[in-house]
Amino acid sequence: MAKIPIKLKSRALTLHSAFQSPDFESRTVLSSDLWNYVSLWIKRSEDSNRLASFYWKQAEEFFKASANLSVYSSPLTLYYSILNATKALLIIKNIQFTDHHGVSGESKNTQAKLTNEIISLKGAGILISLKNYYCNGSQTLLTTSLFNILYNLSCVHRAFVLTFPKETDLFLSCKNLILVQKNGNAESYLEIELNSDENVREKHFPVVIERDTSYTEKTIFRMKSHFKKPQNDELLLKNLTQYNLKIRKYFFPIYGETVHWYMKKNVALNKKLDDPTPILIFMALHRLSELSRYAPEKLERHFDTQHGWLLSEFLKIAPMQFIRQIASEITGQEFISPYSLSL
Repeated sequence: MAKIPIKLKSRALTLHSAFQSPDFESRTVLSSDLWNYVSLWIKRSEDSNRLASFYWKQAEEFFKASANLSVYSSPLTLYYSILNATKALLIIKNIQFTDHHGVSGESKNTQAKLTNEIISLKGAGILISLKNYYCNGSQTLLTTSLFNILYNLSCVHRAFVLTFPKETDLFLSCKNLILVQKNGNAESYLEIELNSDENVREKHFPVVIERDTSYTEKTIFRMKSHFKKPQNDELLLKNLTQYNLKIRKYFFPIYGETVHWYMKKNVALNKKLDDPTPILIFMALHRLSELSRYAPEKLERHFDTQHGWLLSEFLKIAPMQFIRQIASEITGQEFISPYSLSL
């Protein structure tokens, strides 16, 4: 049966970056200064809050100050950047949080190994509130290692497997993600095509997708989870928002001049984590900031090992990925950079 792309204002719809309250009606924002755009959005919105504006501005200043610091000092300022961006989001969304960070770290021993850097969610705190926001109230305590976290981040996964070549590729690259409706039927779903260079056994395809056998000339998948497309645009937006929230957790973006989407393979690995990308970046950066503050000699030893390059890539790439995601959550909009990854 033929499929019809779902459109709003003559634009075909796809998966949205924002977990909560995605604005499907808004056009993608092409901005060379994301910080300024979001700052103005906060000031002009119905949810305008001076404290949120203050935290967002501080997040920008900490982020930009980090560019002039070495890898031994930048974890601290980068962490405070994402911490304050998180506060801005939680305030705008009227989510209560305590001054505690909600995460702690420790080293199992003195060896400079990523598996020895243990990170745990702890009690109440800002990260717990952020996790609750992304996971829609579902909470599980998490204790893992910096090694596992970096393995589960799409934005540095290539650097990870180059650093640790014995590790299995975890991510599948997706393209042409389109929300479609069956012709003559209200049944609708997200359609996905894997990049042609993906060579993966069928048993490793994510369990939440299935082949669409109606295509013969190319291999197309679709989400097993469906939704109904009503004729009324207002009801359509409601259904799209609910559907996007339901399936968004299975997709992991890399933000740049466009958004590249990835899914995790169906592999039984004890280091495979289900938490959204911002949660993992927060945890990893918190641990690196702890080392920068309290154990700089240990941080230096990490950068003197084979995984020092991986940590450098994380510090260059991951904080920006975090800020892009938070910007989408605050505004409900999609962002692309006109010419570079830099904010």
